[in-house]
Amino acid sequence: MVAALRGVALVWAILLGGPGALAHSLGAAPALLASFAVATAVAASGRASAGKAVRLEAALAGLVAGFASQPAWIAAIAALGLCLGLAPRSPTPEGVTEPALWIAVGILAPLFEELLYRERLLPALRTRLGSPLAIALSSALFALPHLEPWSVLGTFLVGLMLGAVYLGSGSIELCVGLHAGLNLACLLCGATSLEGARG
Repeated sequence: MVAALRGVALVWAILLGGPGALAHSLGAAPALLASFAVATAVAASGRASAGKAVRLEAALAGLVAGFASQPAWIAAIAALGLCLGLAPRSPTPEGVTEPALWIAVGILAPLFEELLYRERLLPALRTRLGSPLAIALSSALFALPHLEPWSVLGTFLVGLMLGAVYLGSGSIELCVGLHAGLNLACLLCGATSLEGARG
């Protein structure tokens, strides 16, 4: 569990410091892309499942399901957020056109976050806390870096679903696909935080 938490801390440090440090020389979106690429490399290093066949069909099924389910997630997160007293969100611009942002948020973020939070942290927590608490804690750690209240709420709820899917299926590819589908749908409609669930 210590190694998994160390990995989370290292990735957080990269994501908190990298984009700001690189933005003046690369620009905001390329700096984010570079930081996400380093975070992905860190999360993928030393994987326990290295050498296993990648199940592309699970990733593609997850991608389609995640993309198609985005409107339901928006509605559920909005309803819960308003019940919790969060101020309504202002409308977001339509669509995101920056290619570096599409790669960072649509591909790299789902990959490193699922490898880190679901494949590594969740099983480590599960052995000590049991499944329900492990899913809740790994989802909270997944949500915290998103900072803005709507983002934290949405990411936490999506994390609960992804944790349950991972423990139920054992497929990290399915989780990566679901996560990527949600993120890509959000980028397409301009809601880069899934009314709270980017990342």
